[in-house]
Amino acid sequence: MALSGTLTTSLMKELPNILGLNNPVTVQKSPDRMNIFLKKIHKSKSGDTNEIYESIFKTECDDLKKDPYTYPVTLLYMPLYYISQAAAYLKHLFGDVILQRLAMQCCFPDKTKFFLKQQLRSYKWKIPE
Repeated sequence: MALSGTLTTSLMKELPNILGLNNPVTVQKSPDRMNIFLKKIHKSKSGDTNEIYESIFKTECDDLKKDPYTYPVTLLYMPLYYISQAAAYLKHLFGDVILQRLAMQCCFPDKTKFFLKQQLRSYKWKIPE
């Protein structure tokens, strides 16, 4: 099996020969996915840096708290200090167990549904089917 997300058309034609594959099956899918998007928030150059980062992560965390069932997986790229502040804020919103659950989800991504159900049970929230 050969997988790639960046092959050119010409290399895709040559690859079976390069790899010595006989009668390979080629599956092509569009990389566009409705649930994957980029949201870029520019940090303003004026104002208190702490307040700027805080407004970014608090908005995301508050939105997650409002609708945890449908909130998209979100990655925040910020200096580590502000990520730690976001983690503390999440702990404030969801309780002590949240950071442990999130760490487990990061370490064992193939068990995401299992950990999500465990997380929801720990919050005593209804588990959607």
